[in-house]
Amino acid sequence: MKTSVRRTLCTITAVAVAASALMLTGCGQNKPASQSGNVSVSDEKVQAALAYKSQDINLKKSIDSGAVYKNGLFYATHYQTQTIDEKTINRLSIVVFDESGEVKNEFPVGESSPDAGEYISISGYLSVDDSGNITFLRTMDTMSGTSESAMITLGPDGSTISEQDMSSLISSTEYVMNWVKDDEGYIYINTGSGIKAFDKDMNKAFEIKPENATFLSSVFLTNDGKPAFNYITIEGDSNHGIIAVIDKQAQNIEKKINIASDKTWGMQSGGGEYICYCNGDTGILGVREDGSFDTVLDLLTIGVDNTSINGFCTDENGVFYFSVLDYVLNKSGVVKVYPVDKSEIKEKTVITLGCFTTDWSVRSQIAEFNKNNDDYTIYVNSYSDSNDTTDYSAAITTFNNEMLAGKVPDILLINDEMPYESYEAKGLFTDLYEYIDKDPDISKDSFQPNVLEALESNGKLYKLCTAYAVRTFVTKNEHMHGDILTLKDAAAEAKNMGENIPILGYTDRSKFLKNGIEFSDFIDYRTKTCNFENEDFKTLLEVSKSLPETVDLRKLSDEDPDFYTNYSMGFVNDQCLMYELRLDDYANYDWIRPSIGQDYAITGFPSDKFVTKGVIDPTMMVAVSNTSPNKDGAWTFIKYCLNNDVVEEPYTYIDNDGNVVETTDMKYYTRTSSLPVLKEHFEKLSSHALDTKYDYNPDGTKEVQKNEVWTATGSIILPPLSQQEFDQIYSTLTTSNRLEFTNSDIFNIIKDEAANYYAGTKSLDETVSLIQNRVNLYMSEHY
Repeated sequence: MKTSVRRTLCTITAVAVAASALMLTGCGQNKPASQSGNVSVSDEKVQAALAYKSQDINLKKSIDSGAVYKNGLFYATHYQTQTIDEKTINRLSIVVFDESGEVKNEFPVGESSPDAGEYISISGYLSVDDSGNITFLRTMDTMSGTSESAMITLGPDGSTISEQDMSSLISSTEYVMNWVKDDEGYIYINTGSGIKAFDKDMNKAFEIKPENATFLSSVFLTNDGKPAFNYITIEGDSNHGIIAVIDKQAQNIEKKINIASDKTWGMQSGGGEYICYCNGDTGILGVREDGSFDTVLDLLTIGVDNTSINGFCTDENGVFYFSVLDYVLNKSGVVKVYPVDKSEIKEKTVITLGCFTTDWSVRSQIAEFNKNNDDYTIYVNSYSDSNDTTDYSAAITTFNNEMLAGKVPDILLINDEMPYESYEAKGLFTDLYEYIDKDPDISKDSFQPNVLEALESNGKLYKLCTAYAVRTFVTKNEHMHGDILTLKDAAAEAKNMGENIPILGYTDRSKFLKNGIEFSDFIDYRTKTCNFENEDFKTLLEVSKSLPETVDLRKLSDEDPDFYTNYSMGFVNDQCLMYELRLDDYANYDWIRPSIGQDYAITGFPSDKFVTKGVIDPTMMVAVSNTSPNKDGAWTFIKYCLNNDVVEEPYTYIDNDGNVVETTDMKYYTRTSSLPVLKEHFEKLSSHALDTKYDYNPDGTKEVQKNEVWTATGSIILPPLSQQEFDQIYSTLTTSNRLEFTNSDIFNIIKDEAANYYAGTKSLDETVSLIQNRVNLYMSEHY
C-alpha cells in the first residue's frame, strides 16, 4: 500500500472515534437503542458500532478477487469460462466498475485451455496507483507441473506499460499467496513458505523463510510503511500466531509480535495506531504493536456478514469498501460502509448476544436479521474479539466464570466447551416453551420431536438450536449380529478381519472413550445421576486400553501425501470395522457415500445396551437469559433464524457473454449446511433429496450431475442415492434423541482415572469405582 492509503486508514480511525464522540455528546438524549441490564456492554461500544451504515453495490459482472478502490472506481479480476466450437476456454480480464456497479472498462489479460491442462490466474490483489496504472502478477500453470509468471503494469486505457518475466524468480513448486509494494517500489511476494523481496527494477533483493512456520497467510505494510508478514507455528497441540516485521536494509526479521492464532487470517496493511488490520468475529480488528487488538468496525451490528469478505479498501473520507464473495449463494459484489451522523441512525432496541466465538452460519443469520428487522438490533459481544484467546482454556474459564457470576447477555450462543447444563441448573435461562406456546405461528408440534427431546430438561426447554446434524457410525451388514452390535461383538469382528484391524480407523483412547460415553446412558443430566458401574462401561475401558494413547494425524499426513485419501477409503477397503458418519444435509451425502459403500447398516456406537443410533450435533444453540428485559426481542431473533434455513432457488449458469442466467429448474439446500429443526422445512428438504441434480453449460444445455469422487486408485462415479439408503438415513435423523457429550470437566475426570488403569496402577474395578464416585460428586456440586 502507498502512503496515501496508509493516511486513509489513519483517517478511518479518526473518523470512527469522532463519530463515536459525536454520538455521546447528546447527554443521553435520542439514544438509538436500549441496553440489557444483564451484561456489561458499554453504551459507548454499541453507539460506536451503530455509527455506520452499509450500502450494497451490485456489480454488473462477477469478480474473482478483492476489488481495489481508487479515484472513484473499483478494479477487480473477472474469470469466465466459454465454450467455442466444443473447446473450453478460460478467459481472464480486469474489469473497472464505477460506484453504481456499471462496467466502465474491461481489459483482457490472458486465456487458458483446461482441455490442454492449462490454468491462468492473477495472484493476490491488484495494485492501482494515483494515475490509474494497474499492476498485477499473472500466472499460467499446467498439469505437467510447469509454471510461467509475469509482473505486468497496464495504463488506464489497458495498454501495456511493462511486463517482467518472473518465471525464473518464482519456481513451479511455489504458490504465490499475495504480494505488496512499498513506497520505494520494492515488491514483497508471499509464496506460502517465505517472502521474496525484489527492488523497483525487479531484481531479487533477498528472501526470508521463518523457522517452524506452518503457513504464511499474508504480506502487508505496517502503519509506518515497513513490510511485514504473519504466520502460524505449532507446538504440540497449540497454535501460535506471529507477525514478523522486516528490516529491508538488514534483509532479515526486525521483530516478532505474538498474536492469537485465530487473528492471523485476512490481515491487511495498517494505519494510524494499528500495525495492521484483520478480520475478527464481528468485523474488522486493529492490531497494536504489542499484539493486542481493538474492534475498529463492527459489521454484524449494521447487517454486513464479514464471513464472505474477500478484502477491503478505503477512501480519504473513512469509507470502507468490502469485496464480498458468497460461495454459498454464488454471488459477488461490493459493500460500502460509511460513517453517519446520529440523526441518521434509526432507533432500535438492542439485543445483546454473548458468545465465545461465532461461525459463518451464525454470522449470516445475525447480519440478515440486523439488515431486515426494523425493531431490534443484535449486538454481538464476542469474547474472542475482546480478549486474548491465545490461551484458549484460560479464556473459556474466564468466560464461564462471568456467566456463573450473572453477567448473562440477553441471548447466549452456547459453545461446546461451556458447561451449559450447570448454567441451566443454576436458573440462568428462560424456559422457551413459554414463548413457543404463545407464538401464533410456531407450536411444539412444529419441531422435529426427537430434537426437542434431546434439548429438553425435565419438561423445560432452556436451550434451542436452529438447525442440527446427527453423528453416528456405520458398518457393513456382514458384521452385524442382529439389530444391535455390542462392543464385545465389534471387537471380535475386528479381530476376525485381520491382525491389528481397529474398530475405528486412526482413533486414540480419548476419542474412543468420548464416543462410547456419548452413545450411552452413563450420565443422565435430567436426573442428575451417573452410572459407570456396569459391564458396558468396563468393556469400553478394556477395549480403549488396546488403542494408542495418541494418534498424530498431522505427522501421518506429512509422511504420506495420500494419507487422507486412503484414510477416507479405509472402511471400504476393510482396514477398519466402522466408519464415523456426520449426517447434516441431503446434498452432502453423495461425497460421504464412497467411504461407506452401498451395503451398510447405521448402528451408532457399539454398545451392549442400545440407547441411540445417533447424537444430535446442534447448530447455533442458544439460550435466553432468565433476567433479560428483552425476552420478546430475543425470541423474535430466534424465530427468524428457525424460519430462515431452507433455501429454494433456481439453478443458474453463466453464459458465453458472462451473464448470469436463471433456469426453470429449482434446487433446495440449507443455508447453514445443517438440517432444519422445524418439521415443515425438514420434510420439504427431505422430499427433494432424491431429485435429479444438474450441471449447466454456457449455452443453456444441462447435464445430469456425475457424482465423481477421487480415491487413491482413481475416480468413482456413484449412482444416485437409493430409496433404501434414503429411508435408513431419514430414520436416523428423525429418531436420534441425545445431545453430544460436551462437559469437559466430567470427561477430564474419566480420562484422569482411566490413565491409572491404562498404566496398570489401578485395577478395572477400582478405576470404575473411582470414576463413579468422582463424577457423582461433581454432579451433586454443579447441578
